[in-house]
Amino acid sequence: MLRCVVGPSVRRAARTDAKHKEVARAFKLLGLAYLDTSGAGKGLEDYLVAMPERWADAELGANWCQSYWLFVEVKSIETESTGYVRYTKRQKEWRAKTAGWPRITVVSAEDAVRQLRERMGK
Repeated sequence: MLRCVVGPSVRRAARTDAKHKEVARAFKLLGLAYLDTSGAGKGLEDYLVAMPERWADAELGANWCQSYWLFVEVKSIETESTGYVRYTKRQKEWRAKTAGWPRITVVSAEDAVRQLRERMGK
């Protein structure tokens, strides 16, 4: 017999909006692979983005590439005058557990492009 369990373990869909779609489009325009994790909950950021890290080795005459995952959180600005964004309790706990891991918080697609280009050295 097959049973369906409904209760506290069932998660509601995370709130996403047009801003999330615009940020995802920015990843595509920059040629970056990404994973939408906005539905995962538990404080995890909205996206994991595969970031290329490149450097040159003059002695070997070669370019080296090492990639890493970048956490990207999409937020709305709470007050325009201060530029303040608010994190949930779970987000604060997750950020404390993963302190030092590469992450950015963006407030628009343009902000995402600017911060990602800075990280890529473009």
